[in-house]
Amino acid sequence: MSLNSINDLAQTIWDHHKANDPSKRTLVNISGIPGSGKPTLARLLAESLNRIFIQHSHSLQQQGASSDAEHSSLSPNTPFAIDIPMDGYHLSRAQLAGLPDPETAIHRRGAAFTYDATGYFQLVQQLAQPINHDSPEIFAPAFDHATKDPVENSIEITAKTKIVILEGNYVNLDREPWKEAAELFYGICVDEESARWRVESTDDLNAEDILGHQVEGVVGVVLQDCT
Repeated sequence: MSLNSINDLAQTIWDHHKANDPSKRTLVNISGIPGSGKPTLARLLAESLNRIFIQHSHSLQQQGASSDAEHSSLSPNTPFAIDIPMDGYHLSRAQLAGLPDPETAIHRRGAAFTYDATGYFQLVQQLAQPINHDSPEIFAPAFDHATKDPVENSIEITAKTKIVILEGNYVNLDREPWKEAAELFYGICVDEESARWRVESTDDLNAEDILGHQVEGVVGVVLQDCT
């Protein structure tokens, strides 16, 4: 997927957002197998959407339109669009060790059952609630690759952030609670042809689960090297 195609996809998401209820965020999810480029696509989409927002705001200012909360200035801490990886919802190593079969859980870390699916669903429910300028901040966890564990409340989403892109292996999985969460999204699935396959049994098993159990109605894309 070229940068032009990413910009086109961002424009489609923007148009969807502008046609949506202004009191609600537009939620976008990007799924795909390990190595398929989900974080890159999410980051580039968020960057493109923030550029579109700035251009739109400047256009309104030139037309003399009054500024409101949505058209206030962006800052790195309050972006209009933000991308959030699902990695923060990995179960911690301590939680994995407490599962009935810890050896399998640790070996299969990255499989759907090794994530805090309930916590992820609760985040999506919060993001889907109507918002106004008084709406409280929402916090999501991030993943610390140094400690190999999630870190709570690392990512802040304010009321000024109107488009949220969540990316991960299972955000379009057709089993609960992933499925119910996915129904609140504008879904994108990174095509398997673009994946950089890693020859590991755990990734093969996870890829089969991801590709074989996608919810219906997601947009399929092929991501090429566009960094």
